[in-house]
Amino acid sequence: MSQPCRLEYRGFHQLELVRHGGGEIRIGGRRRTLQETPPNVASRPPVDTVQYVYARWDERRERVKLVASTTGHETAGDEEVMRGDPSALLVGMGRPYESRPRHYHWADRPEHRTLVLSHHNRKRVEWRQRLRADAAITAGGWREVSSDMSVSFLVWGGEEAHLEIEGRVRSEGAASPLLLGIGLDGTPPESAELELTPSEASQVFRLDVERRFSRDEEGFHTLSLYGMTDDDASWNVLGGATLQYSTLG
Repeated sequence: MSQPCRLEYRGFHQLELVRHGGGEIRIGGRRRTLQETPPNVASRPPVDTVQYVYARWDERRERVKLVASTTGHETAGDEEVMRGDPSALLVGMGRPYESRPRHYHWADRPEHRTLVLSHHNRKRVEWRQRLRADAAITAGGWREVSSDMSVSFLVWGGEEAHLEIEGRVRSEGAASPLLLGIGLDGTPPESAELELTPSEASQVFRLDVERRFSRDEEGFHTLSLYGMTDDDASWNVLGGATLQYSTLG
């Protein structure tokens, strides 16, 4: 069921549930007024863990309040609620982290919100970054090209992620082709998405990958560019290559 609310990122340590097209949401089978001053997640749950955000009704204060929990959700009627507690309505998901002691964040940067998602009235999520310096791919098995060509994100079950990577590569006296592929969560790809043959000049490459995540795969993931070449070959991915990640929301 669509609810007239949206979980929003409001700064390094704050998430708010704002109105979106109406002033009442249904919690535990009853309509409740979502206050104009948005409720927020006041606690600081453990970092580097997926936190589901739930809305409850505070009978004493007659207000909606938010709680963050590692407890997952289940379907009750036409709503997603906390597993074992139908009085807690699922409104979002986040993964807080600490960049340094006492600097607590819910999202990487204000413009990069891949670690905060609303369950209702979802927005398109986009992330774009560039390879800052040349990255060497030497002989051997699959290896991650660079952290710049990697993106971490949260995703709902059933949602599709889209990854585009493009740039230029140059062979360094290579006798073997360069294989490029996308790995998930530190696991190298099972097969190559693209194969490039040695050339004296630099070559343009582009990978365009879509992946749909099942309900069981909901949560935190990392997609990374991997490369592989054989023999004594060496290739360089040239600085300025770009990575773009998006979901439809």
